[in-house]
Amino acid sequence: MSSKTSKDKLPLIDCLQQSHTLVLVPLPLLPDQLRDAASRITQIGRQLRLSEDHYPGLHTLRLALLPPGDKSSPQLLLSAWADSPADEFLSHFVEREKAALTDLLTLSPSFKPGTDPLLFLWEHRHLGGLSYLGHPCLSLPDIRRYQALYHECSRLSDSTSCQNFKTPAEVRSFLLQALRANPNFSWALQSRPQPHPYLLPDATAGFAVLLGVPLLLLCSPLLLLLDRVVRHWEREELVPPAVEAPPPQSPASTEQQNEHLHLAEIRPGLLRQALLCFCLFGNGIVGRIPRLRRTWLGINTLHFVKWTRINHGSRLLFLSDFDGSTVKYISDFVDRSVGIPLALNGLWTHCHGYPETRRLLWGGAQNAPDLLRFLSEHRVPTLFRYSSYPDLSNADLHRFQAFREGLAKDLSGPPLEEWLDLL
Repeated sequence: MSSKTSKDKLPLIDCLQQSHTLVLVPLPLLPDQLRDAASRITQIGRQLRLSEDHYPGLHTLRLALLPPGDKSSPQLLLSAWADSPADEFLSHFVEREKAALTDLLTLSPSFKPGTDPLLFLWEHRHLGGLSYLGHPCLSLPDIRRYQALYHECSRLSDSTSCQNFKTPAEVRSFLLQALRANPNFSWALQSRPQPHPYLLPDATAGFAVLLGVPLLLLCSPLLLLLDRVVRHWEREELVPPAVEAPPPQSPASTEQQNEHLHLAEIRPGLLRQALLCFCLFGNGIVGRIPRLRRTWLGINTLHFVKWTRINHGSRLLFLSDFDGSTVKYISDFVDRSVGIPLALNGLWTHCHGYPETRRLLWGGAQNAPDLLRFLSEHRVPTLFRYSSYPDLSNADLHRFQAFREGLAKDLSGPPLEEWLDLL
């Protein structure tokens, strides 16, 4: 969508779907060259001119250097979540940052002088995997508009003029009248557009339960058989010897955004690959159904999550942006979510070093200390990260959205009181 259309239709969602761009560039470096390459990547990342003025739809971007694997060389990772399709984002990114990107890509011997950076990045773009959006109905312009709207209404509700009103209906009427008179916020009284196409209808949840529960019961003997077959084939201990690994550093504020980049070796075998692909597909469907997002996942601290197999299926890459410390992040998985431990088991049980699982789905992630150890041992440092709203939690974004949607509804009674309690 053009910038002109976005400005003409401020109340509408500016994007049809948030997209994830993942670029992996092989860097055949020797072990003693990795430190210098990491320093150079960090330095070039700080030279990027990233701001909302230049990238109005860019939510977050990161650069990292993936370590070498058994069958792969080190890789430069570029990951970005944006409101535009990957091709549009990369075109705009290269157009603005061509000099810095050219300097960055010269780390790869395959990037010859005169090579077009856009074509080179496009050739190394990685597709597929599982994506989870914590706020799929909010583009970056929406976030800024709703934030300004929320603060304006908070200011109005605390003003002397509003103190004279005693009932919730009078306060709401005052706010609506003030917004209607303000041309900067009159758009907030219009109805919201249709739900984001990333989300599937809630009716899909009923269909998934009706189909999934009998299928799980029928497949339980098969899971037991597969578990035994896998163990018999591999003939190795699932849990490595205990290693004293320091836990990841926790940010000072529990509301501050944090990130995690994780890379683990996938156990060999076609059976492992087939089960992992099935779990990636199934978890992707569950994450797109609103009712299951609320009841099955049960946590509200995730901004963006990406799982994908890389290096010809030999390694599983995990990227996450979330609120709070890593320790709290893991405890939310174990204590507050019904489905996430099963989802983690279904994915990571196929990787070396993961805590032992039973029947492929149980155990594993339900052991928080072992899960934290696994995440610590396989964590990859992010060398550069940009976020357009580092001080806003996912709960903040949903509160802004709920307040804006309440303005366009006819509220009374308890729903009206709950809406005013958002301020």
